[in-house]
Amino acid sequence: MKNIIIIISILFITNLSAQFPTLVEKNSFENFEISSLIKTKNGSFVLTGFFCPILEVNEEKGEEINYKNRLWSAELDQNGKTIWSKILTDGIKDSIIGKYIAEGNSGFLILTKNLGNNQHQLVKINNSGDILWKKNVGKSSKLISANKGGYILLGKYNKENNWIYKLNENGEEQWKISMSQFNNQKMVDVINTIDYQYIVLAYDINEIGEKKWNLVKFNDEGKITWKKKLVSNIFANSDYKLGNFIQDKLGNYIIATTEKYVIHSDIRITKVNEKGAILYSKLYGFDIGKDKPINEIAYGIIEAENGGYIFGGRIYEFATSVGRDVLCLFRIDENGNFLWFDSYRKFKYNNIISFQTLNDNKYIIGLTSNWDDERNKNYTFILSLTDNFDAKNDPMLCPLVE
Repeated sequence: MKNIIIIISILFITNLSAQFPTLVEKNSFENFEISSLIKTKNGSFVLTGFFCPILEVNEEKGEEINYKNRLWSAELDQNGKTIWSKILTDGIKDSIIGKYIAEGNSGFLILTKNLGNNQHQLVKINNSGDILWKKNVGKSSKLISANKGGYILLGKYNKENNWIYKLNENGEEQWKISMSQFNNQKMVDVINTIDYQYIVLAYDINEIGEKKWNLVKFNDEGKITWKKKLVSNIFANSDYKLGNFIQDKLGNYIIATTEKYVIHSDIRITKVNEKGAILYSKLYGFDIGKDKPINEIAYGIIEAENGGYIFGGRIYEFATSVGRDVLCLFRIDENGNFLWFDSYRKFKYNNIISFQTLNDNKYIIGLTSNWDDERNKNYTFILSLTDNFDAKNDPMLCPLVE
């Protein structure tokens, strides 16, 4: 009898462990930081970011030059291998970083930022990563591809107090949605919707300083088609980071935020249906059974191919007196029930930039990690995530906070 119990226990543990995701390193770039990663129409992946400041010897001049951040872009195949990788600025005078990259009908458009004077610029590159043109713009926060060609830009284009611009392939304005039309004080994020429109996550601030969160939908002609106020107290203690807002195949919107307390934080997942009604808003914490609380920070989200959602983030573990900031991944089902969680100590002080779908429950992850403590260098890692979860074999129950 004892042997039967032992065998059953071994089989249960083996089955449970087999359901955890498999994470494989596909590529890495030493001293590079990634800011944006997209999947192209032909199935490859294109990214932007920057090459970090370093001291190099200029062989022509025979002197040391302390280079600044240099704009960087690269294309990867479906296995994460490099097709091309190019540094697009010299780093001598200006410190330039790539913030977002979007695909057009021909080539790609990069939203960049000069860290010296906070000037934003649009840089158009061809399919081989060569620069075609540059245009200065006002303070801008997000760039995405438009549904019918061109681009959608969030921010103050050409220093005007307007929020949303539609640009053509040459970066020329086609229409804009002004602040008075939008009727919100802060625009946070924008995504394409499954009905070929766009939706913005935004908020305004009332007289006592409370944020009132809204969803605002608009079409390809710049007409606002739908607005919905979200329950304000849900996000009262939450911080939002770009990239934690998606729409699933059924039209629901998923928002991941970081819920802050006095000494730690949890991750809040909110699901809103296509009419703007909140389906659930749940907190997830992974410090149950720990002696000290853990900080969890949301970074990245994607809809799982076989249902539910996969989230990326950082957890600050107090396993030692120093603590360690490491990569974590977890998955929930469509109703917010916890399915699995795992953490990866190799990838420290990380920022997940993007999840993109490959096939057969496989995903590409782009992240920056301070992997080399001794030399204090940042690395860009391209990882392949395989989700091994089988819904027929339910793992342990969720560490829900509420």
